[in-house]
Amino acid sequence: MWFNSLYLILILTFFIIFCSAQYDTTLTYYEDPSKELYFFDSFTDTDGSLLIQLARYNNPDQTCIDPDIHLRVVYANGTVKPLEVAHRIPIYNFCMLQKVFMNYFINDFMILLTFFNGEDEATTLHTGMIIDFDGNLLQYFTMGVGIGDIHRSKNKETGFTWSRKVNATTIAWSRFIADSGDGGNCLVIVTKLNKFYASDPSWEVNAFFIDKSAVEISLPYLLYQSQLNLHGIEFVHCRNSNGEGYKCLMNIQTLITAAKQAEVSTNKVYYLITFLTSGSVISNKRIDSFEISKKREVLAVSVLFNGGFLLVYEPMQDSVKSGVFLTQSGDYEGDWKGLPGEVLQFGYLEHNDTMWGMLFQQSPESWTIMTDKLRVIEFNYKHRNPSILETTPTDDVIRSKDEQITIKYDKPIILSSGNISIYQVIDNMNELLRQSYSGLSNAVSVENDTVFIKVLSSTFNSLNSTYFIQINDDFVSSQRYGEAISGINKRVWFLNTSIEEPTTICQSSVTVLVKLNAKGTEYFKTLKIKDFDAFYNDLMNELSEIIPVDRTRLPDTGRFQSDPVDSNNLILLQVKISQPNESTRPCAKDIVSDLGALITNKHSTLVARYPLSSMLDENYGIVITAEGLNSALKFGLIFILCGFLFVSCLYGLARYINKKARNMFVFTGAFILTDFVLDILFIVHNSQMTSSLLIPSIVFLVVPTAFNIFLALYIVFKEHKETCSEWFKSNRFLVAIITVLSSADVELLNIITSNICNLNCLSAPLSENDKFFIFLGSFANIFLEDVPQFIIRVIYLQQNSIIYDPIPVISLISAGVSILFSLIGRGYDTFSFEKSKRRSVEMNRVDHDYSNNMNNNGANNDVEERIDESIEDPNDTCDDDTISEG
Repeated sequence: MWFNSLYLILILTFFIIFCSAQYDTTLTYYEDPSKELYFFDSFTDTDGSLLIQLARYNNPDQTCIDPDIHLRVVYANGTVKPLEVAHRIPIYNFCMLQKVFMNYFINDFMILLTFFNGEDEATTLHTGMIIDFDGNLLQYFTMGVGIGDIHRSKNKETGFTWSRKVNATTIAWSRFIADSGDGGNCLVIVTKLNKFYASDPSWEVNAFFIDKSAVEISLPYLLYQSQLNLHGIEFVHCRNSNGEGYKCLMNIQTLITAAKQAEVSTNKVYYLITFLTSGSVISNKRIDSFEISKKREVLAVSVLFNGGFLLVYEPMQDSVKSGVFLTQSGDYEGDWKGLPGEVLQFGYLEHNDTMWGMLFQQSPESWTIMTDKLRVIEFNYKHRNPSILETTPTDDVIRSKDEQITIKYDKPIILSSGNISIYQVIDNMNELLRQSYSGLSNAVSVENDTVFIKVLSSTFNSLNSTYFIQINDDFVSSQRYGEAISGINKRVWFLNTSIEEPTTICQSSVTVLVKLNAKGTEYFKTLKIKDFDAFYNDLMNELSEIIPVDRTRLPDTGRFQSDPVDSNNLILLQVKISQPNESTRPCAKDIVSDLGALITNKHSTLVARYPLSSMLDENYGIVITAEGLNSALKFGLIFILCGFLFVSCLYGLARYINKKARNMFVFTGAFILTDFVLDILFIVHNSQMTSSLLIPSIVFLVVPTAFNIFLALYIVFKEHKETCSEWFKSNRFLVAIITVLSSADVELLNIITSNICNLNCLSAPLSENDKFFIFLGSFANIFLEDVPQFIIRVIYLQQNSIIYDPIPVISLISAGVSILFSLIGRGYDTFSFEKSKRRSVEMNRVDHDYSNNMNNNGANNDVEERIDESIEDPNDTCDDDTISEG
């Protein structure tokens, strides 16, 4: 008895030691035994996750299962998530147990289940059903007619390809992409040909390349052909071998016959074909190994992390599913002791170079998974890419916002067209693109086997945050063959920022300018007034997500204008970044720096991917500005000052020649013409930016101009006809010019009476009546032109001007000064006209007294003295120059 007990203990001890040495871990999960669920199918993901389907067989022959979908997601850390899926799968699928439910991880958020929807194989629709990781149905879609296969991509973002062989010369295929990505697929087709001549091939193996957009398929590239009448050629597996082309494994089957009996069996010989994407076949190598020579049936071929293969065989007497390792070149590398024979299904876990197997269920109350570490060799699983040997920063901690990233490969490389992208993880689930460069970008350089990537200052701008780097296939290629090297999938290579919180006190708010490009300006000008605020608000929403920064830090100013120094009149927008508080750091200056880097490099950031921010001009970037003088306004003021000095010199010269002339009209004429030109320039360059001001600006320029020109023409024709016909005839050309210029202000007609520099052409006598008409016209201009234009300039500068454009600013000053001096001048003219009227009345009285006393002796002298006294009023001390100043 004790002997039997000891024997049992020894057996158990041996079993434990053997299992502990051979098998690394086991995972047992307990189910509800009343559901009678047994293992049905599985899918192995590259990140170590498993998708297991359980089912309840409803007949003794196990040819049908209950019409229910029971899924279990087994994560790499050993946790299990059950999914019970509601569906509308036709009932007959649950009795078609071959190639029906092909389950597949589309990405980290979606799972694909396939089934058939049709009467027979010729008309059935291979249909897909997408669910999330909570078992919720997201979408049904049709993949194609007939029973096909799914070809998974090594990068989830490139989707998968569904294909079926219609006949010997036709293949039907479709590409399905859940999210945009790079990289194409390769399909290998084996074809049996009809021979007409002995030299004709009987078999061909061709490769087709499908581009990443799934729009084009290449011409067939011949990989292998044989004139022998083989029993068959079976394509086993194909993989991209990281810069060394594609490695495709196939077996060729020949018949084995005995001397005195019929055909009894087939012999399988394995070949490894290596070819490039150009179609060039590099090698066609027969694989010979000890295990293969035993003619054991190959159950599966696993592509290993290091680029080699594992061929798994059917169990023999030892009831173990064992196999052999092959190098990437197809050379024998060693034996794999295998998994127990009671393993129902198995697969390869790439993330840690481990095989897993589902053990045979003794009862429905639980199922068990066991794993086996294939080799002791340690690979770099950090990036899940055997071609990458080392990266910096080595500890994956970013300590500086502009820290450089380097990647060292296992072979000499050249840069290619794929992208390297950096994302920020938001709330542990969402991701925000921070920058993305093509391998051909100036921000990427290479030295032999090492790539150097420039990091924007805006990329790692969040404290204590998590980021990850994604590298698309074909970011780099091998120097030897020019073949693409695999990249790094999303959420594999993580980086963390540990930038210390700044101790300096943040400054106050900052105001910056951004500019719309030509396309953005064209779009902006099509907006209605009511749409301006919505445009600005939407743009600020986009920028707050892109930077990222709290939306409250970007208050709505809504101010814009045309760039005064840009001949293309592109639109400038004002962006104000408010002062932070304890919960809304970083500082405004840091946000300004980040925003500048994002816009300047917009084609490498999210700025180019949002509808409104993509309209920002990357060449302009951002400009920090304070509301005040700028170079354009300074230049305009200097120009006006120089003009004033020039006119002052002319005035001084005119006064020197004739002090009694109305020399102030030198200033008056220059001022009126300058104001008129500024009014026109404002309409052309500025008022169109605010459509509500365009029509009023035109109206209050055209109406006064028409009024002035008609009044000037009336006065000129009247004078020409009645009083000064000889002078007008001799100065006809000058009168025409002055009349046209008087359209700016009828007061300019006074120039022809000014007698400046004793010029005869400026000495026309105008009647008091016409002078009064000129006075009335210039007074009316105050309310027809000057006051409305002043109000328009004030509204424009208040609403839209974010930098001081010289045209509206100087025009505002001109309109204000014009109103001031017009009121003063017209007031003085009113006083002068009243005084002139009193003198006229006195003259009439004197004339009347003179006529009544004409015959009175000795009275004439007194009358003449009185007349002289009246004319030469000793209280009248104003000279012509003083009056003209009014």
